[in-house]
Amino acid sequence: MKRIAFVTTCKNRTQHLRLTLPQNLSDNSSYSNAVFVVLDYSSPDDLLPYLFKNHQSDIESGRLVVYSFLDPAPGPFRMAHAKNLAARCGILEGAEILVTLDADNYTCADFASFVNNQFNEPGIFLCPDFPLIHSLPHGPTRPDRGYAGRLAIRTQDFIKAGGYDEIYHQWGSEDMDMIFRLQRMGYQMGHIPNSFLKTIPHPAAIRFAEY
Repeated sequence: MKRIAFVTTCKNRTQHLRLTLPQNLSDNSSYSNAVFVVLDYSSPDDLLPYLFKNHQSDIESGRLVVYSFLDPAPGPFRMAHAKNLAARCGILEGAEILVTLDADNYTCADFASFVNNQFNEPGIFLCPDFPLIHSLPHGPTRPDRGYAGRLAIRTQDFIKAGGYDEIYHQWGSEDMDMIFRLQRMGYQMGHIPNSFLKTIPHPAAIRFAEY
């Protein structure tokens, strides 16, 4: 079993994490070498009280690790910066493979085992199959918006790529930039099946509130 860290940044999204985190922990309980890393990105809501009240046993077991970034000059959420911090926290937890997981994302059952099995060969990374998803009609076979940030990558490859480019402060572009850079570096793209890309639907007013 490879050491897999699911890394999540959270700023004012505890409403989503309340739903996804317990389910994700349960859905990957059979994979003993996974750790869920939550980065409190100066979240102004009740993120920390919620985690310490409801997930104390997960924290004590080491299954869940909580870090906090206290912004010295609080301002808008900076997506690429937050993701890089969360990835570094995952690396501190010994991750061989990093999986980015937004607060509104469900992994679905046994995703950690799927990721582990996909990384038997060097030089690959995993992301959604964007052309396939965009070709599907809106409905039960097409993932809801919010899946695009899912990325599974070896820690050493994330470091070689330099992480996310922090020129991208807002949502969306940092993911595509990372994928294109990895391909230019010669890494092979693998795809995460749509069955693992379940999200919590929510309006743009929530999605972009912290920017």
